[in-house]
Amino acid sequence: MVIHAFRLKLCWRLITTDSLWATFMRQKYIRGRPLKSIPLSTRASKSWKDCWRCLNELVDLSTWDFGPGNFSLGKENWGGMSISKHGS
Repeated sequence: MVIHAFRLKLCWRLITTDSLWATFMRQKYIRGRPLKSIPLSTRASKSWKDCWRCLNELVDLSTWDFGPGNFSLGKENWGGMSISKHGS
């Protein structure tokens, strides 16, 4: 249970930060594709396989809170980045 929580946290950092590791993993495996459509390669690293298994769960558990007013999904700032920045 704890290891699973840490993997989910790692995946969250993968899609929300610009660390060297996150940038490398996004460029190598995500390549701008929607997170739920990324295939799992048999040649992928152990780290990526662990992240890949958590990505669908992470996306399914994530929610958007909408408030009153005009709203543009692609242009809003989500945690300091545009949603289109990392291919979600």
